[in-house]
Amino acid sequence: MVALLSLEEAFTYSGYSILPSTIILAGMARRLDGHFMNEGEGNFGASGLLDWAFGTSIGRDVLEDVKAEMEKHDVEGRTENAVGNAVSNVKGKARKKEKKSSNK
Repeated sequence: MVALLSLEEAFTYSGYSILPSTIILAGMARRLDGHFMNEGEGNFGASGLLDWAFGTSIGRDVLEDVKAEMEKHDVEGRTENAVGNAVSNVKGKARKKEKKSSNK
């Protein structure tokens, strides 16, 4: 666990805007930059959840980050496709089961 947190901190403090996890780590790095650029007036937490809750966010907050990344990666469309595929699979299996039971 310590190694994972250390890796997260290394990515966050690296200064790079392109990071392995585009949703979480990039937002953390941006919030950290905002904290230092505004001389510590906000963005105290790494994830942004406490800053959002206490109103100390500078710039976009964590919810705006997540919404922007969801739109960027078309999460809504991909979710609709996954649900549609799951429903089709269930219906297909139900039809096969009906055919088996009617053939007996």
